[in-house]
Amino acid sequence: MEEVVAVASVDIVKREWADLDSAVKEHSLEELMANIGECNVGDSSKILVCIGLGSCVGVVIFDPEKKIAGLAHVMLPSKNMAVNNPESAYALRKFADVAIPYILESLIKLGCSKSSLRSKIAGGAQMFKNGGDEMFDIGKRNVVAVKEQLSMNGIPLIAEDIHGSEGRTMKFVVGTSKAYVRTKNRMIVL
Repeated sequence: MEEVVAVASVDIVKREWADLDSAVKEHSLEELMANIGECNVGDSSKILVCIGLGSCVGVVIFDPEKKIAGLAHVMLPSKNMAVNNPESAYALRKFADVAIPYILESLIKLGCSKSSLRSKIAGGAQMFKNGGDEMFDIGKRNVVAVKEQLSMNGIPLIAEDIHGSEGRTMKFVVGTSKAYVRTKNRMIVL
């Protein structure tokens, strides 16, 4: 995996995030938000964004040469968790086993080669105490499911910021293939 660079100072975190926001305006980059259960695909004119990543996992799959990427905001590990499965295909994208193949298919339709794709993930925190019962550690289960899907689809995972107990925001700058992950007190660049 790539080296993960941690930024310690809160002041530096605020400055780095402000610099990213300034770059958005200066280069006319459009931010595309992936809310819970949503997926977005964009080119080098886009920044793909997930906010509120607690136990959810933000999964970015990208082609660094073509400068095209997809981002999924995964809420749950498997569509088998859907009760009576009444949901549309769109709503099912909240599951790792639906969202990741969907992003992969979308990128291939846009001309990406599967062998060129890479991935980065953030999230999967344990937001609430659960008495040590791993069955209820949905963040951990989400991370396992995401990694299984990436592996099954032959997509290398090259960077991650996962687990812990803090929520995160992830911004992926498609043109640079950099993911900025922020918590309350830190920011890292993947």
